[in-house]
Amino acid sequence: MAQRRIGASIILTILTLAIWFQPQASQAQASYQVINLGTLGGLNSVANSINNAGQVVGWADTASGAQHAFAWSGGRMTDLNSLLPSASPWVLNVATSINSFGDIVGNGTYTPTPSGPTYPAAFFLHGSTVTLVATGAGANAINDSNQVVGSLLNPNPNLNQAYTWDPTTGLTSLSPLTTGGFSNAYDINNSGVIAGVSQYNTSNQFDYDPTLWNLSSGIYVPTDLGNMGSLAGMAPDGTASAISNTGEVIGWSTINSSATFTAYLDPTGTPNNFINLGNLNGDGSKDFAQSINSSGDIVGSAFVYSSSGNEIPNAWIWMPSSGPMTDLNSLYPNSGTLNSALGINSTNEIVGWGTFNNQQQAFLIGTPVPEPSGLTAGLVFIVLLFGMGASNAARKRRSTLPS
Repeated sequence: MAQRRIGASIILTILTLAIWFQPQASQAQASYQVINLGTLGGLNSVANSINNAGQVVGWADTASGAQHAFAWSGGRMTDLNSLLPSASPWVLNVATSINSFGDIVGNGTYTPTPSGPTYPAAFFLHGSTVTLVATGAGANAINDSNQVVGSLLNPNPNLNQAYTWDPTTGLTSLSPLTTGGFSNAYDINNSGVIAGVSQYNTSNQFDYDPTLWNLSSGIYVPTDLGNMGSLAGMAPDGTASAISNTGEVIGWSTINSSATFTAYLDPTGTPNNFINLGNLNGDGSKDFAQSINSSGDIVGSAFVYSSSGNEIPNAWIWMPSSGPMTDLNSLYPNSGTLNSALGINSTNEIVGWGTFNNQQQAFLIGTPVPEPSGLTAGLVFIVLLFGMGASNAARKRRSTLPS
């Protein structure tokens, strides 16, 4: 017991010295800035999702021009294919979502036998172990219970079918609003409520509405959330793109105005309860809400017309505490062009893609990872020598991403 007290005392002294000799290191927490996450040696990349630990997933081009799924953490981008054995039947092309524990889902190609054939397939990645979700499928999201949602693909995309999957029960198809209609599941919260889109009228392929699926007596029952109206010559339609853990739903819908699509918030996940989030560029833009965090902050993209008449996507944020949506480019000028915000976590770190030096590349709006000084590195080594840090982290966190 005495030895433990002495060890703790030494460590406390070391940590005190660290604070004393690192003036302003706590001013240490730099303000958020735009970080270009780069690529895997190629030209382009996109960041699709970020968890509350700041771990990011997406896709990036390699030096050979192949598109590979990546995970980014602590300032380092990792090709997820590098985690797999050389004889793996998988090529992981896109990572779409990451949960709180670092488990990842996405899409790739799967060749179960060396002689082929090769299938498009959805995958679930835990550490370096890949599990097949389904062939001929896409995976869009994962929650903290490892429930996955996505779409079973059809040669006719108007017949795609939403599904949910988990490692225990396997694949479950989700019924559309009308028999024979197409559907897609885009998100699932930690209560197991699924958000997506479903066709409500099979006589018109554009008749689709934001849809929620809730588990009732062992069956997922779809609920039509409605829409915000229709345009002249267009059927009313919309999509539910994400759902928070408190049941707030976001997405986009047609509306009775000149805007083609308008972003919305449904604060209770109940039919026809839409809050119009407005338009980034007046009534002429197309606005899409993509992600919502635990505080109700929402990010997305808006297609606005440039002076040349071209539609240019701009990333935006909407916060319930501050009113209308704000162009992220106005908050972070001189940082390239932030085109689309696809994910936001509980500390308002945002990921997506932008244009940097004329290339489409992934970005993170967050705190830069500082380079450790010699003193800091030495102190960290001494602390680790006493067996702290790593063991505590292992007990408190089950991240499966490479460090």
